[in-house]
Order: sequence, then structure tokens, then C-alpha cells
Amino acid sequence: GKGHICLTDGNFNLQSIIDLMNKISCKNKIVILDCCYSGFCETPNKEVEECIEDYEELFSKQGCTILASSRGNEKSWTNPERKMSLYTSFLCDALVNPYIAKKGRKSLYDINEWVVCYANAWNKQNTYSQHPIFKSTIIGTIFFDVEEYHPYPIKKYYEETDEYIIYSVDSLHTI
Repeated sequence: GKGHICLTDGNFNLQSIIDLMNKISCKNKIVILDCCYSGFCETPNKEVEECIEDYEELFSKQGCTILASSRGNEKSWTNPERKMSLYTSFLCDALVNPYIAKKGRKSLYDINEWVVCYANAWNKQNTYSQHPIFKSTIIGTIFFDVEEYHPYPIKKYYEETDEYIIYSVDSLHTI
């Protein structure tokens, strides 16, 4: 068929999972696959992008984002310093990273960008590597509220000295 998700206690046909997801009444869905060969590659002769395009049609009828821990021809590894997979550790680090919050929220895209940054850093330092995959048919941006947002209070500042004059101060955090 079109592929399977293989678990220790049985295999699931990917189409049956997609059919089940189609029955869920929410508008957009996020699927996280943290497992070996999760990047949707059926044959080792195909390039990674070709493999993902095979499944794009399956998920194109509604908004769906797939976060896969590795390419379709790669294993997913365990983080030896933590009791979890590499991908889960990268994802957890991105979720708690305070520097990607903008106006009190994080976008799914920004979270994925940090996961990729962590993976790239890992890949440079280790003999085994994995490359996370992000594929989305969701139109627009998904945001997660992560903290209460307090905009920078805009005030008029003016100070005059012998060396300088401050006419105004503007916030750099306008994003």
C-alpha cells in the first residue's frame, strides 16, 4: 500500500490513520512522528523531497502539519544525556526557549526552526545524525500562547546634555 507505521506491538496502515484523522472534526491537525524512517520515504532510490511529495496529496484535503523526527531513510536516535529521543529533546528545548516568543506566543514554524537548529548543531558534533522534516498544508500560521504579553510602554523621552540630546526612545520589540 502507501506505507505503514510499524510499532513493537503491531503495524498500522498509513491510509487507515489518515482516514481516522479525516474523521476528526477540527480544522487543522498536527502530527508528530518521533520514530525511525518517519520522513515518508518508500524506496531508498528516491530523493527526500520526492518521498514527501508522495504523501502531500494524502494530507492536502485539509490543514495538516507533519513533524517527523528523521528523513525517510534515517534512524531516529536517543539522546545519551537525557532519557528521551533526540527529536523529543530538541522539541522540548524549542518549546521552553524564551527567545522565540513574540508578543507572548510562539509559532509552529519558529518552534520547528529551533528544532532544526538544534539538530544541525548535534549533527556537526556526532558521528550519527538525523534531519527533522516539517511539512504543512495549513494555510496561515499556528500560534501557541506561552506567556502573558505586556507591550513595551511607549513614553516620550527627552534629555539634553552638553554631549548629546535624546529626542525619543523606540522599542526594538515591535514584532
